[in-house]
Amino acid sequence: TNLLLPYLKDNGRVVSVSSKLGGLTYQSKEVADEFSDPEFNTTDFTAVEEYIALCEEGDVGKWSKSVYGTSKMMLNAWSRFVLKRKLKPTQSTIVMSPGHCVTDMGGPEAAHSAESGAQTNMTAFSFQIHQLKYSITEDNNINLSIVVHDKLDLLKKNVK
Repeated sequence: TNLLLPYLKDNGRVVSVSSKLGGLTYQSKEVADEFSDPEFNTTDFTAVEEYIALCEEGDVGKWSKSVYGTSKMMLNAWSRFVLKRKLKPTQSTIVMSPGHCVTDMGGPEAAHSAESGAQTNMTAFSFQIHQLKYSITEDNNINLSIVVHDKLDLLKKNVK
């Protein structure tokens, strides 16, 4: 992503595909508190290196034992704290989850088709965000209200 940022259009958008499993509720309280703190120090984002070193030692310590979930949580945090600071004021970043989809990883019993998940991802490219409000609940969930505009209409979506 860092190598491609200079080529991002002035009104460009970085869309990252995450997962519900990347939520802070799947991490320890220590990690959840650290990564939900608005004063989180992102100058030296070393969480990835720390996690890899702990995995190599065989004990992930404060981190979730799910490598997939932890990697998605770090993607969320990187987008929220680091990438946001690198973008121009007219550029944006969206981290979204297509849901549990029928894929090799999701399995045949997943709730959504792969096509539905792909459509969710493509929708993120077509919206222009007009207003974004969020709050973090006591149990570290994020309540998100997005007012978006596509080519046809104005929508208001509340996502939890």
